Amino acid sequence: MPSINRNPSLSLRDPSIANRGSALTEVSARLLTTVPAAMIMALVAQPSYASEAYGEPFTGSGFQKDDWQLVCDNTLTCRAAGYGSEEVSYQEGDTHNASLLVTLAAGSKTPEVQLQLSQWGDDEQEALVDKQLAKSGHRVELWLNDKSYGQLKLSKDRLGKLTAVQTQALIGQAQKDTRIRFQSGNHSWLVSDKGMAAILLKLDEAQGRVGTPMALVAKKSANRQTPKAAKPVPKIYAVSPYAKTSYPTYELAETGQSQPPKNQKYPPNSTAQQRKYWQANLNKWIGSTLSEEEQDSCYLLNSDEDYAQNYAGWSLTPLDAKHTMVTHQCWSGAYNFGAGVWVINHDRPEKPQLITTDSSDYGDGEIYASHKGRGLGDCWGTQHWVWTGKTFTKTSELTTGMCRGIQPGGAWDLPTYVSEVIAPKAKTK
Repeated sequence: MPSINRNPSLSLRDPSIANRGSALTEVSARLLTTVPAAMIMALVAQPSYASEAYGEPFTGSGFQKDDWQLVCDNTLTCRAAGYGSEEVSYQEGDTHNASLLVTLAAGSKTPEVQLQLSQWGDDEQEALVDKQLAKSGHRVELWLNDKSYGQLKLSKDRLGKLTAVQTQALIGQAQKDTRIRFQSGNHSWLVSDKGMAAILLKLDEAQGRVGTPMALVAKKSANRQTPKAAKPVPKIYAVSPYAKTSYPTYELAETGQSQPPKNQKYPPNSTAQQRKYWQANLNKWIGSTLSEEEQDSCYLLNSDEDYAQNYAGWSLTPLDAKHTMVTHQCWSGAYNFGAGVWVINHDRPEKPQLITTDSSDYGDGEIYASHKGRGLGDCWGTQHWVWTGKTFTKTSELTTGMCRGIQPGGAWDLPTYVSEVIAPKAKTK
């Protein structure tokens, strides 16, 4: 599974999508009904509403309770992440935020627990932290309430792994009021225990551990489940599309012009009459394939608003002799945007296949969607697809955890879908 870039860039390799005018200054109200918006709203939910649990472990940002969340993927590996409180992330001084990640594959007995210290202070504060960690040999001490459970070693990126003894102690405290603290000199890093018991119980349920010796917190439950086995990682066989140098992307402007720019080629085997037919009918074909919810998530497609004219126009990219990818800007907000991507079969162009309305990048047969949970960029959601010969197949979907100021790009990779992508075989002469 590809990991997210911790300093992600949304600049597009395809200028036909990127150069659509300036982004809107506010997210349209209609955008709030879309899938990425729902995911983003879950990421930035404020503590005032967090006393109630919400969400599902296998979708979006997962199941959340207070300062903890659970996200499980299609192989039944589950990841439970806990964070310092929102208030701590804005404090100055020697008290900082941290995050813990409990990872457990279905059928496994022992979870792995990782620690990530925050990297979110101002330059002066971060310099003091670096100095202290260097002085301690990049080691911090785990305290649960007033008892020390020894030290753990950190990388220079402030990432570490708890020992088996420390892991057992942490899980053992899950159903108690526990102050979770990591200490180095005068500096403390806190992880909230609020929600930890509920999240680990939900993990037990998701993997069928309740009432069994394999449970993390529900060993004695009378509602005994049958433990679930891990599911295999899907294999996805990528296919190379046409090289861009052979068949570059071109645009069909909505002004009625049908001639391509000089030295650019249209889809193979297409005639001038066919190109005009596509140009005249794309809006109608695409519109007929969209559900009401999808129309809301692609409101720029047929909008009469003046600002929508900045995003008018189709971009077409030949994929092979029978298929062309068509894109159109769908929505735009203060710091996120999404393009619609469809695949057209040349034999039945009136039946376009929708891939996503959230694309933010395309290149070499791969579609990327990457969106911030908030302007600070400390939480993201991403999706990825590859060309497989007849369609684009999803290969990954993840978020990077709650928006708690742990580090730029987010604290963790919390996928709901993983796969193994088999690269196209190199052509032999």
